[in-house]
Amino acid sequence: MQRGGTTATLRATRSGTIGGWFVALTPLLSAAAIVGLVFAVEWSLRTGSLASVWADPFTSAMVFGGTGVILALLIIMAVVSDRRRLESLGHRTRASGWWILLGALPYLIARTVRTRREAGRGQAPLVVHLIIGALVATGLTVAPFVLPREASVAQMRAVEATITNDLTAQGLELSVICPDTADARVGSRFVCTASDESGDIVGLIDTRWSGIDGSVIYSLDAGSPGE
Repeated sequence: MQRGGTTATLRATRSGTIGGWFVALTPLLSAAAIVGLVFAVEWSLRTGSLASVWADPFTSAMVFGGTGVILALLIIMAVVSDRRRLESLGHRTRASGWWILLGALPYLIARTVRTRREAGRGQAPLVVHLIIGALVATGLTVAPFVLPREASVAQMRAVEATITNDLTAQGLELSVICPDTADARVGSRFVCTASDESGDIVGLIDTRWSGIDGSVIYSLDAGSPGE
């Protein structure tokens, strides 16, 4: 608008966009994808359905990697949408979309600097992103220790094989038998038995889950249970 030889520039008053909020919620979306894949693997191992898919390292890596690529593409599309919407709202300068290559947080920081300069607001997506990120990180760290979860028969057989191979490497030719299932929370314990070639139990193995990947630590208490 021009009046009296001067040009009046309207200042942007809004900065909220669907794309911006999508980027802000990426920690929640990533966590949902991870949890979904973990439950899919757990269900597959329990039921035997698609077990061959997860048993093949290449195929399982492709599934996890493909999920990550799809999420990354959605985030990039959200950034493009965010910048276009900000332009339509009157933002003359906007954060470069290249910031997203460093992650959602750098992009949102750059976005906040620009939107506050243009409209005097726009920090909400960044604040929400930080809060959700902290909550998700805490939840993913604590969940393996507190959420009830039963190990599948396949997981217990894998533990047997791991301990048996480890004992063999130590020169102990023992057969290890573990329960068909056990509490699978990290830190939970269960007891396996060690038998000699004649089938006699020669010791108990105190076993504890040490990681969310199914790794365990154990100690062998030699001697028959009745002694």
